[in-house]
Amino acid sequence: MPPDTPAADAPVRWMENARADLALAGIPLPEGVQYEQLCFHAQQAAEKGMKAVLLQCTSMFHLRITCKYCLTCSLDACQYLTNCEMS
Repeated sequence: MPPDTPAADAPVRWMENARADLALAGIPLPEGVQYEQLCFHAQQAAEKGMKAVLLQCTSMFHLRITCKYCLTCSLDACQYLTNCEMS
């Protein structure tokens, strides 16, 4: 890996992967492909994007713990994440 490439678990890499999945989810449905496959990429984009933001802002990365945490958050707690900058 070149020295300027972020580590595989770096938030910026997770966001790059999220954007790639979102791009796949947004393509016109090719012949022979089911909508469920495009929905899978949309779900993966959301999950990877959430992981990127949470890693950048809180260093939380365990999905089960993160989901449980998010369920207890008020809308005011989400303001913390909107102030977070993704490099």
